[in-house]
Amino acid sequence: EDRRRHVTEAFSPASNCDVQPKQSSSATVMQSLMGTQDDASMGLMQLRFISIVHSLNFSMFITIAIFVNIIHIFIEQGARNADNEHHPIWIALEVCFNVIFLVEFLIKIVAFRLGYFVSMSNLFDLFLLVFGWLGIVMDI
Repeated sequence: EDRRRHVTEAFSPASNCDVQPKQSSSATVMQSLMGTQDDASMGLMQLRFISIVHSLNFSMFITIAIFVNIIHIFIEQGARNADNEHHPIWIALEVCFNVIFLVEFLIKIVAFRLGYFVSMSNLFDLFLLVFGWLGIVMDI
């Protein structure tokens, strides 16, 4: 009984042990990159953009834009032919979607700063954004 109590006390958070788990340096770097340090060191604009990025409305809007863009791509693949290859609607739709995704990128960059580049999904989004704009430039 006495030994069990001693072991329990040794591993309890309230123990008088001076050894505390330290946050790893990589976690500290990640927090500073992602802008997750304490609110006092962040600007109000960054905090506002972080709240936008984490809002349901923002996520739903971007998700809907992605699905509508997918539908647009399928329609374009089926309907675009030699007769309407250079119709302005194709470029206009591409520009609209790329502007939406550019705004998403800018909001996330303001929110996360360099931490934006830590996420693989963000890097994939950036890759698609760059090639989307390159495709528009090549079509013009």
